[in-house]
Amino acid sequence: MGKKIYSVGIYARLSVEGGTRKNESIETQIEIAREYMKGQDDMVLYGCYSDLGKTGTNFEREGFERLMEDVRFRRVNCIIVKDDCVIKARTPQTLENRHFLRIGTEFRAIQRPQRAAYHIETS
Repeated sequence: MGKKIYSVGIYARLSVEGGTRKNESIETQIEIAREYMKGQDDMVLYGCYSDLGKTGTNFEREGFERLMEDVRFRRVNCIIVKDDCVIKARTPQTLENRHFLRIGTEFRAIQRPQRAAYHIETS
């Protein structure tokens, strides 16, 4: 049996509150994730997803919804983010949320690997 290869979806989000931030921050998050992937021989990039100017307090975000659709259709089985707060400020609780239940995917937060490098089981 061969080594498992992960099909990766990189997700980046920038909440714009109280002013305008430059889009480079989204690009920087994606570049950090791409650099992380270079050191992983079990990952292939499927796609990048982003939401600029969207809050993390809900899941009604176009880029996030596209990512979840690709996860549901098993095009993506590993989500990489720069920091777990790009998904939602309280990620451990978020992973128990209905949006993440039964998706059977790996989740890795690069800058907080001790908190968010684990597998979400399918049930």
